[in-house]
Amino acid sequence: MKTLYYISSVIFFGFAMVLFALGTGILGYGSFIGLAIIYLIVATSMHRATPASSS
Repeated sequence: MKTLYYISSVIFFGFAMVLFALGTGILGYGSFIGLAIIYLIVATSMHRATPASSS
């Protein structure tokens, strides 16, 4: 379970960095909104996954 969590976090951060680079080039401050939305989605999915892995 820890390896899956590690892989998903690496993919998430890589995706966030790509979005940030694209956002700063195209949208400017709009990238922060995109990162906030992605962070919220990942946070909610991780909150759902934590009880199952801890128990």
